[in-house]
Amino acid sequence: MPSGVRACLGRRMGLLRFNKAKAMPEYVLYAYLSPAFQQTIKANTLTGATVDRLSISEFPNFPIRIPPLEEQKKVANLLGSIDKKIALNNRINAELEAMAKTLYDYWFVQFDFPDANGKPYKTSGGKMVYNATLKRDIPVGWNLKPILECCDVIDCLHSKKPESNYFSNEHYLLQLENIEDNGLLDMSVKYFVSHEDYINWTSRIEVKQHDIVMTNAGRIAAFAQIPEGIKCGIGRNITAIRPKNIKKNYFFSALSGIDIQSQIAKNLDHGAFFKSFNVKGIKLLKIIKTDNGLEDKFESLITPVIEKRQQVQHENQMLKELRDWLLPLLMNGQVTVK
Repeated sequence: MPSGVRACLGRRMGLLRFNKAKAMPEYVLYAYLSPAFQQTIKANTLTGATVDRLSISEFPNFPIRIPPLEEQKKVANLLGSIDKKIALNNRINAELEAMAKTLYDYWFVQFDFPDANGKPYKTSGGKMVYNATLKRDIPVGWNLKPILECCDVIDCLHSKKPESNYFSNEHYLLQLENIEDNGLLDMSVKYFVSHEDYINWTSRIEVKQHDIVMTNAGRIAAFAQIPEGIKCGIGRNITAIRPKNIKKNYFFSALSGIDIQSQIAKNLDHGAFFKSFNVKGIKLLKIIKTDNGLEDKFESLITPVIEKRQQVQHENQMLKELRDWLLPLLMNGQVTVK
């Protein structure tokens, strides 16, 4: 528990309070997160009628390695410093995301982009015209363009999900959980498949840099842009969008804007058990297009922000891999901190 938090336990929870003369809570937390202890938890999980559970009375008997306090402190500080850097990077990316959304909103929702004199267009009296589809005024000369006129929209295969290949780390398919809600990919876990399955599942598209992947079910219409260095297939319930006659980062930014988000809400499929947003709905989307070079100007401003977010996300991925590699070695004493 962090400092200053006062709370009570909910149902199906337990509290561990340590003798700090013997065990450092931060160290024990990492010990509990280690692969060895997670295997212990799995081995001692009791199957219930509704949910699986652990015996609270038996839990204190699950073994962990408790070295001297000084070693515990070094281990916890090392792993903690990695997690603090990851948390800092997450805050940086959240701020960059907010910056990107604010810029897009200012230019393409409020229409206060710089006019020919460098003044905010709408606020300075720029000419507007009513758009019946958006049900609001937009700048004169602008229009809505069907997404199919500027992008390829490619559905995933609807075959049975291929088996995971534990003996290869070459070919993988993106899964729903790889697509975060902030426009980034989380590649902590990759779903590797055989070469034969990969050829089959990339027969429609192998996604690459600047492509967009969007979820169809579960988390509806979550989307992310493929960063540099990634080429892979898409798994079930994912649609790929490949920008063609449109600025790639302008298009990516527009997906989170109010105009497209409102279209998504209207085009949802309402099934018996859950909602979905399938490829048919994606193909109905329309995007604001300008003809005065504004997209080029926006692209030059937004591209460094998007690339920085992707770089920070990649750094976090490397930090997580380092932490997860060190964790079991530190916990079993194979590696020590000087």
